[in-house]
Amino acid sequence: MAKVKITGHASGTGVLTVTAPNTSSDRTITLPDSTGTLLDENSSLPAANLTGTVADARISTLTASKLTGALPAISGASLTSLPAASAVAFPATQVASADANTLDDYEEGTWTPILIPASGSTQTYTINSGLYTKIGRLVTYVFAFTINSLGDASGGAKIGGFPFTNLNNSANYGSISIGLTNSLNLGTAGYTYGGFHHLNTTNIELNVWDSAGGMTLMQCSELSDGALIRASGHFFTA
Repeated sequence: MAKVKITGHASGTGVLTVTAPNTSSDRTITLPDSTGTLLDENSSLPAANLTGTVADARISTLTASKLTGALPAISGASLTSLPAASAVAFPATQVASADANTLDDYEEGTWTPILIPASGSTQTYTINSGLYTKIGRLVTYVFAFTINSLGDASGGAKIGGFPFTNLNNSANYGSISIGLTNSLNLGTAGYTYGGFHHLNTTNIELNVWDSAGGMTLMQCSELSDGALIRASGHFFTA
């Protein structure tokens, strides 16, 4: 039969106390078949001791000061019972990963849409606000856009100010869905509106389906003071 030996520290003066739990059942402490420190809260915890399952009841308070060095990857199988108040935080600046199966960014925020005419720069707005959520490299957004005054705007009409640059990939012409328009100056009822993201830019091109052949670029003259656009869409960023 193996023996248990408890050795006191030569210079220590403290007393080691082992207290039995308040229970009528037997309890067993099994030591690993190795030499080393089981637990030292003031120094590193050997990785070899982090095996098996740790019951929730054994973890009371885990402070940031106890977490130093790199942590191992957490597999999906380990994320089965997170507390209701838990959240996964990503760094403010994305740490990009080349692994196609790694989620490396999440962000929510606001942005300010603006009219980008081919010519002119004196436009003002009654409303120009937007929301976005970025998951990985996919950006989903909504915006509300009401022009107070077109000023000296002329030529083709684009909307800019998006919070991320559209990925420069020939398959990435992300489209927008226009849910509501008002106070436009098209001259003909029944036209359909749309738009798409230009590659490697932070703007979209507005289009009007005004011919049998398809859509053409919307002109600033087809807007007006008071013009309203409500839309949503998505695109991939780098």
